[in-house]
Amino acid sequence: MKLSLGTKISLLIALLVLFSSGTIGFFYVQKEKADLRHIALGKLKNSVRAQGEKIRNEVFELVNDTKFLARTPPIQGIIRAKEGGGLDVFDGSTEEAWRQRLMVIFEGLLAEKRKYDHVRYIGLSGNGKEIVRVEQKDGKPWRVPPEKLQSKGRREYFRNAAALPKGSVYLSTISLNRERGSIEIPYKPVLRAAVPIYTPEGKVFGVLATNMFFSQVIDSLIAESPGLSIVNEDGYYLGNKNKRLTFGFDLGHLHKIQNKFPSLEGQFEKPNSDEEFTTWVDDGERKGILYFYKIRFDESKKNSFIGLVNFFEEEQILSQAESNLAEILVLVLGLIFISIIAGFYFSRKLTYPLKKISLATLIFAEREETLDMNIDSKDEIADLAKSVTNMMETVLERNKSILNQQLQLVRAKESAENANLAKSEFLSRMSHELRTPLNAVMGFAQLLQKDSVSPLTPGQLENAGRIVSAGKHLLELINEVLDLSKIEAGKMDLSIEPVDVVPVVDEVVATFKPMAEESGIALKNGIFPASCVLVEADRLRFKQVFMNLVSNAIKYNKPNGTVTLSMERLEKDKVRLGVEDTGRGIADENKVKVFQPFERLELGASYVEGTGIGLSIAKRMVELMGGSIGFRSVVDRGSFFYIDLPLSGVSASPLDTGEKANSV
Repeated sequence: MKLSLGTKISLLIALLVLFSSGTIGFFYVQKEKADLRHIALGKLKNSVRAQGEKIRNEVFELVNDTKFLARTPPIQGIIRAKEGGGLDVFDGSTEEAWRQRLMVIFEGLLAEKRKYDHVRYIGLSGNGKEIVRVEQKDGKPWRVPPEKLQSKGRREYFRNAAALPKGSVYLSTISLNRERGSIEIPYKPVLRAAVPIYTPEGKVFGVLATNMFFSQVIDSLIAESPGLSIVNEDGYYLGNKNKRLTFGFDLGHLHKIQNKFPSLEGQFEKPNSDEEFTTWVDDGERKGILYFYKIRFDESKKNSFIGLVNFFEEEQILSQAESNLAEILVLVLGLIFISIIAGFYFSRKLTYPLKKISLATLIFAEREETLDMNIDSKDEIADLAKSVTNMMETVLERNKSILNQQLQLVRAKESAENANLAKSEFLSRMSHELRTPLNAVMGFAQLLQKDSVSPLTPGQLENAGRIVSAGKHLLELINEVLDLSKIEAGKMDLSIEPVDVVPVVDEVVATFKPMAEESGIALKNGIFPASCVLVEADRLRFKQVFMNLVSNAIKYNKPNGTVTLSMERLEKDKVRLGVEDTGRGIADENKVKVFQPFERLELGASYVEGTGIGLSIAKRMVELMGGSIGFRSVVDRGSFFYIDLPLSGVSASPLDTGEKANSV
């Protein structure tokens, strides 16, 4: 029996495909299982890490709130009043007045954040006697009366916090709350943050402590993932869907996670710096992936952590794959076999006209000539041939059109560049030409003011002063136009270097303080970090931009308004310097015009001098320094303009990310 070449090829392809599909099918099954395990592990890790991040955020919020409370004025006010025999010699307030003020602050925090159980201010005297305590009672903040204040001198968190250096924070372990030495019922899992309070002389005065209901955090995480277990550094359960297992170290039972999963025993040996641990469990009772993740809050305490443990059963991982695997394999093999036969048949029928089309496209690509393909069929291939022919003709026409357009664009570009260059040169020359006679006018006016031989009358002195003032204003406008022309011409040279923000801001404040006072504006400088803050900028241009923002905030403010300067550390090693005013604000329809050159906003009957290019220049200068500028504004409430600049690599900013140097 003689077989045709096509038949032989078809049989060979069929055998190869069947053999390949069988081999591939086997490895596919194994790979699918491995992939499913890998995907399950990835999901498990992401889920547990996300839950860990929630815990970390809650703890960091507790620490920041405790630090904030420790910096409030009543903390030191009470110290001064106690040293003054009940009276604060600094402002005349009594100790009781300071206590009442501190209780108001504590109440505000507990009312806003109900997750905090109570806040205490504890002194060293009287065996750690509480000075002020506010706690949650019946869902509301409650001031504990003096007769119910307790002594906390023997509590571990008090002793540890009092021994810390100034500015440090002590975090307790998560445990059940105790009152007067006994565990409070119903049980209240709490986490305590405490900071030492020092006198101005550098002596420890007491401790400020905040207790947080950690049960809310635990319960929310367990609700999201019922298989999750939360443990401490010894393996005791802090959270589990079976609450009888939790807080064994407080309640006197020995329920630990390593009793259930012995493979975790090594993770609780000390020292152990592992951050996570993954293992495959197959002990006869359970089979699946076990993932253990540690959350540390103090890098100096490597043995102190909160652990998150979750277990993913293999049955959950592979159940769906096993149920569909046989059907998928049969279907795939059948489709492969049919595809081979059908593909071979139609490939021979379709190949010939397609080769003609391919040849035509190659000739067109090489010589840009069209070839008549002579395809007589009336199917899609014939349509394709016609479309290719039409496309070739269209491409030829468009190539000609594109060449003409390119030529026109080149000419237009050259014309525009020449016009722009001429404009920039004109502005530059005009600015220089105007400055020479203007300086002469101002010089003569100043000589008239200082002429002691023929002194001017008061009226003449006033007129001479107006000439000098108007000349200075005109000189500023000329300088702005000159800066704009330099920027547009690409000739603005900047000297980028590490610049300390604080002295520059101080210079700006000193410059505009008289202007603000004359206008009845309160100029508040809230930028006073503990050390220098270096940014990458041109010092002169940075100062020019910041002066522009402060000047605008004063000029466009309301009578008896306020201008506040602020600084904030941002993500990606940047710092934000802000200027906030209490002026009329900017309407939404005018916001798009703010940074456009020569645009001035309508202010009703008010008029403010200027060219309308100051902010445009400021924006371009900040961008040339690698920063950005922006604003927020509300009509009748004021505006907040800010510039974001990159921090210098040689400086460590004293501000943490998201923490402000003042409150705006």
